[in-house]
Amino acid sequence: MLFHGLVLGAAFAQLPPGEVTINQITYQGDGCPQGSVEAIISADATVFTLLYSSFVASSGPGVALSENLKQCSVVVDLNHAHGYTYTALNLDHRGYVSVPAGLNAELSTTHFFKARPNNPNFHTVFPGPYDNDYLVTSNNGVKERSNCGKKSKARVNSSIRLYGGDTTTLAGYISGDSLDGSLQKTIQQVFHLDWKAC
Repeated sequence: MLFHGLVLGAAFAQLPPGEVTINQITYQGDGCPQGSVEAIISADATVFTLLYSSFVASSGPGVALSENLKQCSVVVDLNHAHGYTYTALNLDHRGYVSVPAGLNAELSTTHFFKARPNNPNFHTVFPGPYDNDYLVTSNNGVKERSNCGKKSKARVNSSIRLYGGDTTTLAGYISGDSLDGSLQKTIQQVFHLDWKAC
């Protein structure tokens, strides 16, 4: 299974009492058709992972132009004790890109609770030639916190694309590198959460 992992980790945490669970996850987009996303949260509520099985952008001979850009919007409803709030401090991405000279691969992510920001929280471009794993970190965390006193839904909009050259002739690929040693490709996003009482 291909997976694009979104991991939420708590560093300076005032964790809410009791169990933190996933109440509901909804998603839409051509990068995540129904049945292709799975959500997991760790027992200590410091890590949250989204697993995607269809989030890949590609280009080249015989590849439809619609495959050059893939998008996915995810809404996660966490169930936790009232009186606690959280936000993401920074974001790590790990994955794999293969693009020749003249082609670029791009990864963008916007994460928010209420008001969608005008610009992505995270954006990076891999100019070709590039054929390697990557690990990049963004320290531009979410500027807002989840609602205090009531539960908030975390929203994550991600896109991957290939551009800059003739995508009908230049073969390219953006996804991720396997975390489990299999031949399948993965993308992993790591959100470091900051919980606090309010």
